[in-house]
Amino acid sequence: MKRLCVAFAITTTLLGAGCMPPGSDTTTHPSSLEQNVWIPVSPELSRMEYTYGESASERLVLYRFVDETHHLRLVHDEATPKAVSQWHVANPSAEIVINGFYFHEDWFPSGRMIADGAYNGDREFDADRSAYVILSPTFEILDTAVEPIPENVQDAAQSYPFLIKNGEAAISEDSGLVARRTFLGDDTAGFGYIGVVPFDEISLFELSHVLDAMDINWDDAVNLDGGPSTGLSATTETVTESYDSFTVVPNTVVVEPK
Repeated sequence: MKRLCVAFAITTTLLGAGCMPPGSDTTTHPSSLEQNVWIPVSPELSRMEYTYGESASERLVLYRFVDETHHLRLVHDEATPKAVSQWHVANPSAEIVINGFYFHEDWFPSGRMIADGAYNGDREFDADRSAYVILSPTFEILDTAVEPIPENVQDAAQSYPFLIKNGEAAISEDSGLVARRTFLGDDTAGFGYIGVVPFDEISLFELSHVLDAMDINWDDAVNLDGGPSTGLSATTETVTESYDSFTVVPNTVVVEPK
């Protein structure tokens, strides 16, 4: 059943609803934190819970970091995919773990992926339509339609679509297809961002414009795998929270202090 659920997640992340969650709710929420403001939670790591509607579910959780103090890497295991919370248990030094990039039914990535300096799988997205997210040695988001894909990276992967491109909302038409979402972004000041919409099912168009309306000078933001795959687990100096994936995933993005 999990395998069918993941296959369904691949095809419906951009299309809308996915599998139902397992029986137990593993989410913990630091409800005492003020919303819509940046709150330091560890050295050079801040958190914002941003509300964009009247419903309690209409909110996103966003973490802001800098390369100088935090290291991102891609962790994968196609033989033993795990829920995001289990990935965090397996990587106890991480402050944040989120679900990663699109994958096929064989658990291998749907687009180009490099982990620990080596290619993982042989698939690749159309360069005219994708972003290339470099996690290590430094965090960067490239538009593969106009920027060459570098070879000398440690951890990187393709994803799509752009939610924000060159500081502006990148999606102009609303498909009406909704799901939980996960995304990465950067701004013109050099900050990186890790975000999830853990409860609300939102279209990519809506998310693009929610991000555009925030008081952030975005450079780029790109959608990751979502729907049932969406998950974030964080353990910082002041906050512990887990919005677990509804299904197992074969790859995650791990954020560790340097």
